[in-house]
Amino acid sequence: QMIQRRLEEIEQMFLELEKRGILLEQEIRNNKGEQQDLMQQWIALVQEKNQLLSEESELMIHGRELELEDQKSRLEQDLRRYMGLNETKKTQKDRLEEERIYKEMIEVVKMRDKLVTFLEQQRLGEQGQHAVVVPGAAARDLTPAASITWV
Repeated sequence: QMIQRRLEEIEQMFLELEKRGILLEQEIRNNKGEQQDLMQQWIALVQEKNQLLSEESELMIHGRELELEDQKSRLEQDLRRYMGLNETKKTQKDRLEEERIYKEMIEVVKMRDKLVTFLEQQRLGEQGQHAVVVPGAAARDLTPAASITWV
């Protein structure tokens, strides 16, 4: 529910950004003199939108990860129930169902691992996008959030 609420908040923020973007674009087209300031505002708007898209993607992945964890938990309970049966009393149907549950659990774990790997790759990609190459003295003017590669 928290994830869903945040996704709804992000959707509202997207709508607000879109409105601001339309107004800013009109101002850029109509105002030929102060282009630099307007372009900086435009860039900041695009960066804010990209951050929201990234957060939205991450939330959706976390939501799917939670679903997979729930599914795995249910499968573990079912598997324990079958494994708790006396081997001499298990029917062929019980054995097949136990095997099916086990295989499904393995698939759920693989899907979750893929999500975690994807999320980590996404984070690394974002960190790479924030890296800035600047000459030595100019680096002092950057915000502390930027990664700096000295040249």
